[in-house]
Order: sequence, then C-alpha cells, then structure tokens
Amino acid sequence: MAAEYGAGKIIDAYNVALTVSTWLPIMFAAAAGAALVPELVRARTSSSGDATDSRFVSELNAAITLMAATMCAITVLAAAAAPLFLTETSDGSLALIRRMMLALAPFSGATLVFYYLSMRLQSAGSFSYTIIEAVPALLLSVLIYFASDPEGFATLAGGTIVGGFIQVAALLAMLSWIGARGAGFSFHFSSPRWRLVLGGIGAMAIGQVVLSASLPIDQYYAVQTGEGTAAVLGYANRLIGIGTSVGTLVLARALLPALAGLARSDPAEGWRQAKLWAAASFGIGACGLAIGWPLAEWVTRTVFERGAFGPEETRQVAQLLRLGMLQLPFYFGGVACVQWLAVNGRFKTVAAIACATLAAKMAILIPAWPALGAEGIVLSTTGMYVFAFSAQIVAFFVAARPQDTERSPHD
Repeated sequence: MAAEYGAGKIIDAYNVALTVSTWLPIMFAAAAGAALVPELVRARTSSSGDATDSRFVSELNAAITLMAATMCAITVLAAAAAPLFLTETSDGSLALIRRMMLALAPFSGATLVFYYLSMRLQSAGSFSYTIIEAVPALLLSVLIYFASDPEGFATLAGGTIVGGFIQVAALLAMLSWIGARGAGFSFHFSSPRWRLVLGGIGAMAIGQVVLSASLPIDQYYAVQTGEGTAAVLGYANRLIGIGTSVGTLVLARALLPALAGLARSDPAEGWRQAKLWAAASFGIGACGLAIGWPLAEWVTRTVFERGAFGPEETRQVAQLLRLGMLQLPFYFGGVACVQWLAVNGRFKTVAAIACATLAAKMAILIPAWPALGAEGIVLSTTGMYVFAFSAQIVAFFVAARPQDTERSPHD
C-alpha cells in the first residue's frame, strides 16, 4: 500500500473510512466480549445449562444480524454527514472520503459478524480463528501487487470488503467443524441468559463508546492537520498495532476464559495469576519499547520505503512510531487487570475508567495538537494509556481483591 500509493489523498480517505466503518464493531467486540465470553464459560461449567444452548445462540444470531444491518446504515449516514465535520478538508479530498465510506459500509456489518463469531469460538476454547484476521490485509497485498487500479479506490475498497466476507465464511466453517454453529435465527429474545449478559454489556458499552471514540477523534484532527497526515498516522498506527495486537490476540483472548474459570473456582489464585500476568506484560511492553525505539526508522524504511513512499515519509512515520511505542508498557500491563475486573463483573468500574481516560486524552490533545500537529495526536494517545493503566492498577488492588468477590457482580 505504501509503495503503490504513498501518503496521498487515497490513503487519507481509506484510513478515515476504515476508522468510521469499524469503530462501532470494534466497540461492540470489546464491550460484548468482556461480558458474553465469561458468561458462556460459566454456563459451560455449570450444571444448570450449556454454553451453546440453541435458543440463546439463535437469538444471538438474530440480534447480530439486525445490528450488522444497522451499522451498515450508520456508515452510510456518516458519509452523508461528513461535510458537516470535515470543514477544513478540500473538496476533492472530502468527495473521496465520502465515496470510500459508502463503499466500505458493507464491511462494517461483516466486521461485526466476524467479532461475534470470534467470541463464540473463544468461549468454546478455540483460538485458531486469530489467523483469519489477516485475510483482508493479505488480500489487499495480493491485489495491490497483481491487479491494482491507478487511482487505488477499487483495489482498496474491493479488497477490504471481499476479505471481510471471506473472514465470516471461514469462521462459520470453523464453528460448524467444532459442532457449535447454532440453530438458525429467533427474534423472540426470551432466553433467561439475556438478563445475565445485558447488564454487563450495557455498562461496558458506555465505556467502550467513549474510549473507542479516540479513533475517529484522531482521524478528525489528522485530516484537519493537512493532506497526507492521516496517511502517515495510519502507517505509524499499523506498525504500533503489530505490538498491541500481541496484547489483544495472545494475552486478552487467552486470559479471559482462563481467568473466568479461576474466578469461579479459586478467586485467590485467579487474582494472583492476574497480578503476575500484569507485571509480566508490563515488562514485555517495556522490552518492546527499548528494542523498538532505536529501530523505528529502520523498520519503517524496510516495511514501507519503496515506490511512492520516500525518505521524507519514512522520517515522518518513524517519528510518530517512536512516540506511539511509549504506550506499549502501559497498554500491555493493563490487559490482565481489565480481564480480571471483567470476569468479576466490575463492568461499571471499567466503564468509569474508560470515560476518565478519554477525558485525559482530550486534556492532552487540545493544547498539544496546535503546537505539535500529528505528534500531539500520538502523544495524547500515549498519555491516555498511561492514565488508563494507573486507574486500572488502583481498581485491581482496591475493587477486585478476592475478599470483594462476594459483592454484587455489577458493583
């Protein structure tokens, strides 16, 4: 992508549209996963029910279908409303952003369905689905190298959408393979498990809506900074995402069902394990920062610098990458803390931390952006994770010690 299109308007448009189309699905995955996966694990180990109860799964299938259609519609509406918000963007760039948003609207629904199916597999103890997440990026790479159009619009939009639907088809096949595909669709929504899940999802959703708002906020400020800034920020975030995805894919997804089981059977041991994982994860992030800082420019050059992506773009991305890597220890360290809070039903605590965290980001971003531009955007995200980790540590030791597990699961 960098070699073919550099840091021009098409990449700006793609980054903005991809952020808008995936913002709500990502928020849903974080909110619903923290509440739904532990409940499914508890149900599977309980004598009162089965985690793959066909009625509940059928109702979940119906609910997700309705939500996927709604998110496609929201992306279309966002494209229509774009001129109201991107007032400092040139007419040509704005038109391209709106076209890309409309094109990626189906990907919004496909992303939601993918995350839902991932939760089903996660709760069943199957993690092979993680390799499927690379499908859109892999397909884009193939299309760019072998069938790229000059403008790049058809390649980027088409590859992303087709890759998203391939992901969904692959996960459906995996669920069928393990015998957990479900039993059709039911719109009655009468399963008793809804009461147990929705309380947690509601509290977590509030926090995730607030916290995940940082993504479109960053894109908004990047587009307002100048042409190419959103593209440069997007390239830096992709490299940072390689590190943070380890925390998401390996730590969070593996720890959540494991800690959920311990929270039920041996809370003291679960708390101790979560504490050890938090310390180890912070150390892993610190090592990643120490190794990555001096290698930032070399990594950027090796990965991106070819074709339309030149030395100046390498310098800009490497600088943002260094600043972004400052978040790694705090991001990693907070993963285990949040998982333990979630499996103990401290959803309101997690939501409150998320709200305070976004406020901290804005307190940094508003004065930093006029002075530092894109660097101020990245530093505000780093400051956000520093604040979040500090609050998560306090909640972990104060609100989630084993002796507190007898309190109401919803604070």
